[in-house]
This record gives sequence, structure tokens and C-alpha cells, in this order.
Amino acid sequence: MVLKQRARKEEDKQQRRDAITKAARALLERSPRLDATIAEVAERAGVAKGTVFLYFATREALELAVLEVELEAWFDAVDGELDESGKWTVQRVTSVLVSTVVLRKLMVRLLGKLHATLEHNASEEVILAFEKRLAARSLATGARLEARLPFLAKGSGAKVLAYTRALLTGLWAMAEAAPAVQRAMADADMAPLRVDFEREFEHSLSALLKGLAAE
Repeated sequence: MVLKQRARKEEDKQQRRDAITKAARALLERSPRLDATIAEVAERAGVAKGTVFLYFATREALELAVLEVELEAWFDAVDGELDESGKWTVQRVTSVLVSTVVLRKLMVRLLGKLHATLEHNASEEVILAFEKRLAARSLATGARLEARLPFLAKGSGAKVLAYTRALLTGLWAMAEAAPAVQRAMADADMAPLRVDFEREFEHSLSALLKGLAAE
């Protein structure tokens, strides 16, 4: 009986944690500057503000949880595409990675904050758990990449995914610059510095993979 009660309590805790994460995701998705407050998250989740902090000690820990949900969905989508049969080329793999990324703007925006702020304002325990799960998914999806692109050495697929994250976060930051920068970029002389995220991401990723193939 005690074990059942304990299991039920753990299930209730997980459901509440999931509800808070889901509420935060919904709010962050429509917040251009990712500035939804904990109070807003609590209200949407139907819990007290203090309850949110029982599950997530900091705002950054909550955003890490949302990022993990987004990354899991992305890895699932990429895995599903890579498991399809047919002829696989650099261009096909590039198309898979690009098409699955452009649908997940919240993931890209949160990845842009990962190393700059999120990892600096969450507990070591939370960060370690996040990084371990990210590593596990990267290795699994990386192995699929290696199967589709034979020129990739064993274990290098995960590194390709790390390069992919670096490319997409850097290009996104340039494409989604501050309003003043965007106004400046409207000038004809600034054309060489403008960044079309999807086009540049696809071009850069294709060049990366072709370079690895040439090696």
C-alpha cells in the first residue's frame, strides 16, 4: 500500500511538472524575446507561483526543460526521416536536417541561450542531466547519420550534429538581429551582410558535409 501511494505521488509530481513545462513552452513560443514570467507560467499551468519553483529552482532550469522537450521532438523527427529507405546523399541528409529545424523556431531560440545563460543559471545537477540526455540522443541519431553517409567515421555523427547546432544558432542570431540592425540592413549597401536563415543554413550545412566527404 505504501509503495502504491509513493508511486501515485511520483506520478502526480511528474504530471504537475509536465503541466508547468507545457505552459512555459506555450508562452515562450509566442514571446519574441522569451520573456514570459514565472507568474504567467504559473497562471497558465493552474498552480501557485511558489509551486513552479518547487519543480524548477530557476527560470533557466525551466527553459532547459522546455528546450529538452523541443530537442526530443527534433531528434524524433530526424530519426524518422533517416530511417526511410532509398538512396541517401549529402543533399538528402542536408534537406532532412534543414526541414526539421526550420519548423522549430523555439528550439533554435533556446539553443541560442544555452551556452550564454541557461547553463550558467541552473544547478549542476540539472545541467548534468540535460547534457547526458543530449549526448545519448546525439550518439543515437549520429549513428543513423553515419549509416546514411558512409564517409562519416564511427562516432563522428554526433560531432556533425554539434556542428549543426553551432551553425543554426549563429546564423539565427545574425538573421534575427535587433530592430536597429535590421533597419540598417535595409540599406542597399548592406546587402552582402544580410542573412536569409534557411538559405544560409542549408548552404553552410551542405558545404560542411561535402567538406567532410572530401576528406
